[in-house]
Amino acid sequence: MENDNEIKDEALNQETDTTTDLINAMEQLKKNSVSKDDYDKLRKENKMLLDNIVNNVPQADEVKVDEPVDIQKLRNDLFGSDNQDITNLDYITKVMKLRNALLEKGERDPFLPFGKNILPTDEDIKTANRVAEVYQNCIDVADGDPDIFTQELQRVTIDVVPTKRR
Repeated sequence: MENDNEIKDEALNQETDTTTDLINAMEQLKKNSVSKDDYDKLRKENKMLLDNIVNNVPQADEVKVDEPVDIQKLRNDLFGSDNQDITNLDYITKVMKLRNALLEKGERDPFLPFGKNILPTDEDIKTANRVAEVYQNCIDVADGDPDIFTQELQRVTIDVVPTKRR
């Protein structure tokens, strides 16, 4: 009987060790695995890239690495004395780059009112975002042509004429 109990204990210990090993192996697999969708997507992209290389197809959608924006340089370009010949398109493009860089760093939106006793409202934020959208749309429509940019900006801008006070 003692021999039977020892055999059962040994079998139980081996089973416990095997279960623990299996659990550890499964955890390692989970850590080092990707989902099938991600894998399939990556295989598809790699196949497309390989086909393009083999067929000598130029890469139109190469990944562009965005260089970090130099906020101080943008400010100098915008507000310095040597920007006399800058077009409306160049100016607004730089303004948008500056705004996006400031927002990305978590700094204050330059399109919002600010001051010692001023706290921007939700309406101010909506208006600032709407202005940014209009500027970006005009930049996109212009496609590098400063005259088209100015025409598009004038087309979408509502001219508010002050009324006479009595």
